[in-house]
Amino acid sequence: MESILTSLESAGFQDTLQENHRFDGRLVDTSQESFLAFSNALRQFVLEDALPAATAAATSATATSSAASKSSSNATATWLYETCSRVPSPLPTFQFSLEVLSAISAGLHDESKMQSSLFELFGEGEQSIEALFEVMGRAVEIRSVTDEDLKNTAESKGDATASSPSAAAVTNASTQNHDRLNQLRASAYEAADLATALRTDLHSLTDNYSSRGTHSVTRKSDKDAEKSYKRAIKQALTAVSKAREAGALTESDDIFLKSQLSNNNNNNGGDNQFISGGGGSAMEQMMLRNEEAALFHSHQARGLDGMNAQQIQSMKLNLAPEGTREYDDKLHRGLPPGTEREVKAGYEKVTIPAPTLEKSMLRARINLDEALGSDTDERMAFAGTNSLNPMQSTVFDAAHNSRENLLICAPTGAGKTNVAMLTVVSHLRDVGLIGAAYYDDEHHYDGGPVSTGKKIVYIAPMKALAQEVVEKFSAKLKPLGIIVKELTGDMQLSRAEAEAAHILVTTPEKWDVVTRKGGDGSLGSTCGLLIIDEVHLLADERGAVIESVVARLHRWVESSQRQVRLVGLSATLPNYEDVATFLRVDKGRGLFYFGPEHRPVPLQQTFIGVTAHTKNRFQREKKMNEICYDVVTDALRNGYQVMVFVHSRKGTGTTAKAMAEHAAMEGELEHLFTGEEGTQENDARTQFIDKVEKSRNKELREHFRNGMGIHHAGMLRPDRRLTEQMFADGAIRVLCCTATLAWGINLPAHTVVIKGTDVYMAEKGTTVDLSILD
Repeated sequence: MESILTSLESAGFQDTLQENHRFDGRLVDTSQESFLAFSNALRQFVLEDALPAATAAATSATATSSAASKSSSNATATWLYETCSRVPSPLPTFQFSLEVLSAISAGLHDESKMQSSLFELFGEGEQSIEALFEVMGRAVEIRSVTDEDLKNTAESKGDATASSPSAAAVTNASTQNHDRLNQLRASAYEAADLATALRTDLHSLTDNYSSRGTHSVTRKSDKDAEKSYKRAIKQALTAVSKAREAGALTESDDIFLKSQLSNNNNNNGGDNQFISGGGGSAMEQMMLRNEEAALFHSHQARGLDGMNAQQIQSMKLNLAPEGTREYDDKLHRGLPPGTEREVKAGYEKVTIPAPTLEKSMLRARINLDEALGSDTDERMAFAGTNSLNPMQSTVFDAAHNSRENLLICAPTGAGKTNVAMLTVVSHLRDVGLIGAAYYDDEHHYDGGPVSTGKKIVYIAPMKALAQEVVEKFSAKLKPLGIIVKELTGDMQLSRAEAEAAHILVTTPEKWDVVTRKGGDGSLGSTCGLLIIDEVHLLADERGAVIESVVARLHRWVESSQRQVRLVGLSATLPNYEDVATFLRVDKGRGLFYFGPEHRPVPLQQTFIGVTAHTKNRFQREKKMNEICYDVVTDALRNGYQVMVFVHSRKGTGTTAKAMAEHAAMEGELEHLFTGEEGTQENDARTQFIDKVEKSRNKELREHFRNGMGIHHAGMLRPDRRLTEQMFADGAIRVLCCTATLAWGINLPAHTVVIKGTDVYMAEKGTTVDLSILD
């Protein structure tokens, strides 16, 4: 300000001289005096009055801005410290925060370098990646944080490491040591790469010498090339030695570089590979090992290389005792407690105990007489049943007393069919198809066509299961005058029969064809309740058909504004909530999931893996037949029936034949399979001899004589029904079948054997693993 006023006075004085007037020979300044007075007044005002006030205001503003900046920096430091505390790292949180701050500051002009450094610090865990993205998103703010801010934050959090005067120095030293190790490693690889390149050139010259003959003259340039190569080898050996002594090389680095340099020292020819196990330059190999090196030099314990003595000792203490035969990682991700593993000649066996649930945790049984009334039409549909099991009791209100869409996920044999029956009688009651007012004097329904929205459609996955559902529902609903009809490829209906039926039992493919033609007059428009059994087929190749049926139903409901209830029955599903969303089931009121512990009869599972002759298919099949025979005979000796599931129609006959031959060789065919004279099994067989002899199926007759039966979809329906009836009555004790019987057909069997886990798929031309749902 002083210099400005001086310049102003000087300029004003010069201008005044140019405007002077001469009077009486003297120089008279008419305005200089007034200008100087003004200048003095201005000087006094600025320097003595205004400037101190302005300076004070500027100082206050600067202090306010500095305080705000300091507050923001402290808040960012606190956020950074808390974020770093969530990252699993053996470093103290304060030191880890300093490392992060250093990486962000170093990457001010190189964002890729900053990202690489941060990723190496944070690691690959889920929490680490989440924190990494948060830090990278606020990198600009974090750059304003100082080491002192982090230290104050750490001290306020009670971090004792922040009080150590050497904390920052240790961190900087650690960073510098890390950079030094990386530099030594890179130098070793570069030296090895240079030696390899010179060796290639030298060998090309050597090959040229040999092609010239025995009397060749070596040029000076060739000698220089040989000297350069030897010098490069010496430098490479020195660089590798330094890196090894400093600990910059992993074990694989050391092995690779030793191999390369030993090959370089080999002068027997130029056809040797420089890299054991593959080609490529040393630098390319170094890039492939970068991930391993990052893990090796990171502070996180990744394998034994990255663990210190204390961490290794802690790991040893957490190991299970030697000889332990069960595994449980305490997070319920492993096999359940009590699992046993046995290794025997040619195979290995793992036995998983049956999951059970305490009775106190089960829902109390509902008495049907109290819930439905002792003399009502609904009660007549459950004749012979006094109460519902705990699973059925849990879903009773939702199934019988509401119109909610339902998804019931429960194990096989838990009683899902009775839940379907609850929804059926509820629908028949709501639409007025059952009740005393709708019967004549002979207690029969009038038989007229069912009006729109009153028909029930039950979709079963297979024709065999559809037939069983028809028989079961017809037997229970016949006293109510309800007509149940089957609509499958085996059973065609006229339009009048289909319209007159109250319940249609069909397959997904058949109902898909029926509902493609919409409209009020179509058969699909008369549906008021749709039950889809085994809805987990959505994951199968037939799932697209079920998706089409469900999507078409949703569209019909939206366009017609008519309510159609949808009920899905399924085995236990891992993603049952997704299926519920697809079926538009309210997860709070209509979704029910029951685990394997809800089985009425607990299921023990045994997995047997054949280890002998794994590459010879015929020998492996023979070993599997031997193991299968041992399992079957153990069950037969205890008086139980056995079902053996195979994955091809031909396999049913070959498996039964192999077991019969083995039993005949052991002398156990009559004792275990056919039953001796006068036994109950033999008496049951006598009742079916005439029916079996009339069958046209040659295999069925042959295996019946050996006390066994076969069942698959390629057999005629009468033969399938005969086999099912014989097994149910105990006339045959062993049944070899395909997956047709696994889809809900109710046959008594104590032991079930699934022979093989590979299923041939003609579409792919190869075998695939058996689905876990199967």
